[in-house]
Amino acid sequence: MRSHFTGMQLRVWTDGPAQGGMMPLQDRPLCCPPRPQHAALYDRLELEATELLAEIKANLSRAVRLRELWPGVALWCRKLFSFLKLYGRRFSKEDHILFIKLLYELVTLPNLEPNMMLGYARLLIQLLKKKELLSRDDLQLPWRPLYALYERAVYSKNEHLGLVWFPNSVDHILKALIKSCRLYFPASCTKEMLDEWRPLLCVFDMVMQKAISNMELFLPTIMPQEEHSQGFQLWFDELINLWISVQNQPSWEGWLYLILGLCFWECSLCCCDCLSGVVLQHLVNLFARLTNDNIGYVDWTPYIPTVSLSRIVYNCIFTRILRSLNLPVGVSQMVAPQYLTNYYDIGHLVLWISALLGGPGNPAQKQLTCLLNSIASFYHPSNHGRWQARLMRLLQLSRRVLCVVCTGSVTLPLAGSCWSLIEFTRSLTGAALLAMFSKTGSADAAFALQNLALLTPELAIPPVLEKMYAAMETLTEPHTLTATLSCMIGMARSLVSPTNHYPEGRAHVLPLLMGSLPGVDPNDFSKCMITFQFIATFSTLVPLVDCSSAPSQHSDLTEIEKNLCFASAAFEDFILQFLDRCFGLIDSSTLEQTRDEMETDTQNQLESLVELGLSSTVNTILTQCSLELYKMALQKVFNFATSNVFETCVSGRMVADMCRAAAKVYEELQSEDELDKELLWNLQLLSEVTRVDGEQLLKYQGDLDRILCCAYTLACSLLEHTLRSLSLIYPTEYRSTSGGFDSDLPIRDWGKAGDVADLGVCWHVPNQEEENFVFQLLSRLLHPELQRIEAHVSGEQPMSRCVVHAHTNQRNLYPIINKKSD
Repeated sequence: MRSHFTGMQLRVWTDGPAQGGMMPLQDRPLCCPPRPQHAALYDRLELEATELLAEIKANLSRAVRLRELWPGVALWCRKLFSFLKLYGRRFSKEDHILFIKLLYELVTLPNLEPNMMLGYARLLIQLLKKKELLSRDDLQLPWRPLYALYERAVYSKNEHLGLVWFPNSVDHILKALIKSCRLYFPASCTKEMLDEWRPLLCVFDMVMQKAISNMELFLPTIMPQEEHSQGFQLWFDELINLWISVQNQPSWEGWLYLILGLCFWECSLCCCDCLSGVVLQHLVNLFARLTNDNIGYVDWTPYIPTVSLSRIVYNCIFTRILRSLNLPVGVSQMVAPQYLTNYYDIGHLVLWISALLGGPGNPAQKQLTCLLNSIASFYHPSNHGRWQARLMRLLQLSRRVLCVVCTGSVTLPLAGSCWSLIEFTRSLTGAALLAMFSKTGSADAAFALQNLALLTPELAIPPVLEKMYAAMETLTEPHTLTATLSCMIGMARSLVSPTNHYPEGRAHVLPLLMGSLPGVDPNDFSKCMITFQFIATFSTLVPLVDCSSAPSQHSDLTEIEKNLCFASAAFEDFILQFLDRCFGLIDSSTLEQTRDEMETDTQNQLESLVELGLSSTVNTILTQCSLELYKMALQKVFNFATSNVFETCVSGRMVADMCRAAAKVYEELQSEDELDKELLWNLQLLSEVTRVDGEQLLKYQGDLDRILCCAYTLACSLLEHTLRSLSLIYPTEYRSTSGGFDSDLPIRDWGKAGDVADLGVCWHVPNQEEENFVFQLLSRLLHPELQRIEAHVSGEQPMSRCVVHAHTNQRNLYPIINKKSD
């Protein structure tokens, strides 16, 4: 083990809390604030985290001093990794830096076992994950030890001989580690890297690929403006000229050379050109990262125009991008083969294009518009081929532009006043609307339209609404309805938010909800599920409250708000019609009707998904209802549940889930001796309505105790839900606004985002009375079963293997119950 560990690390952590060598956590600045104090038992969690951190620091430093890599350092590194997942970076900036330095020295130790090295690397990646917490002024890491480790692991000369073995994930993890560490390389590292790899840049040698790959991986691109002369300005002109000068030949030219039997020199040039394709991929990735990290500081204007006096047409960035898509062209629909030499990663292209937008005249936007217009027809559903996945990924431009706008990067020098979101939205909306009905699915188009709606809702939402209403009126094209519903779900917040540039969008909420009700169709599973998701999404964003009387009480309402208040009276009709649709779905989903020919009493996968969608949607609607609408819906659900008897496998479970969603109080249920369908039905209802606040169950502990003693099959589910409600910590409020819907103008809460610092979450924390009731149930029901196991162990009452196996998991509760009884 390397003997030159930093003495400062050991000096800070050697003394444990007993010796008073560690400053109390609350007296030191945290590098990352603790978790919000909304969580229940926050004080206890804070104390546990403080004690665990002190234990980790003391034992990790002790293991390092003793040079005990296994199991000492490895064990406490795993505990530190678990600490980060449970409590976050809940330590001071000083401790954060010391942890990173220690792990960096551990991971770069020579001759370290690969598995241990990967474990340290994963922990170091986690520590370096949030770059905003530490700057290069706080932490600097040498690049050469990491480069030596990468060379030993990835380009090992002994692995193919069987002298050393590296896991398959070593390449991926080391690259992720380098990407996390290069931000903290010193400013002089760029010149050192160029001196190391520039001599390898020879287009006739395979080693050039290794040199360019290392440059893409190691070269830092995030530097302050005053250090740009020591950073990318040392290599940018050289590499961009290399990228412009080397033009990839189409693959058919290489095969033509071979067919014509040209000389070996020409064939070697073809091979060299194939090599250049790999090199150009790394260059494009490097340029994309450089542009994204330095928006406005790199002048790309000379490389964007299609034609100039000094460069031919192929030197245009967007022309090279169009060539890399390898789309079929011509009458014969010629398509390049799969082994492409000019293949660029779409993710890096999206990163590059989004960072080029803006600047004086916004030339990149003009070229992007031309590019999207030239490939728009390939997004049509009839033009389906292997290029479809790459074109769909190109729609991620909307997400990258949204990130650039949200981070404020468009205010940098070259990306100032000429930024045009309207022009960008118009250029991308056409392709996204065509991609909605793609044979590969509408997910990519839905994400693109969602981001465009956040940027410019007045341009992105109206065309989707037009397609939405047309799809609702058409009965012969269900795939059109599912695609438009999927896209509208992503645009829901932009549609209902009152603070955007499309205020009239809120007037479409009620017509959309009413028009989507026919989608609850038991004969079309996909349409039914997407309809449930659509209704649940809008119900989450919109309080279902009748505000029709508000215009007579408020004189400051706008015309749009008055229309919304009058339209909100239709919420009652919507809830009643939705429940009727759900009841029809349940009636057609009984076990006898759906699978009468099959001898089974369990749900299939589709029925399980429908049950989940139904329960979550009903729960969302009833949670977002006002008290008056909730009472009306509760009475309707109660009448349906008590006036019908269903089998307990499919339809019965659906009704029970609806009762669970509606359960705030419930009526007394008496047990019967005969195990008939009505009893099973009542037990199933009771098993779901007990999933409420545990304090409410205390009123019925005597009745629950008597029912549970019957020990029927469904009583096990009742016992499970009762114990969970009594003993777990969980939130008891799920509404979209923390203050509830008691205000006289809830329409102003439509699409309102919650305040993370003040969510107002109400928690259920078990009290002593609930704890006593839990142990009372366990002692009465579980204690006899545990005694049977004890009798079997002692030989007094032998049991079969199946019975013993069924009781084995209860064995750990025996000491707890005995201790509580004592």
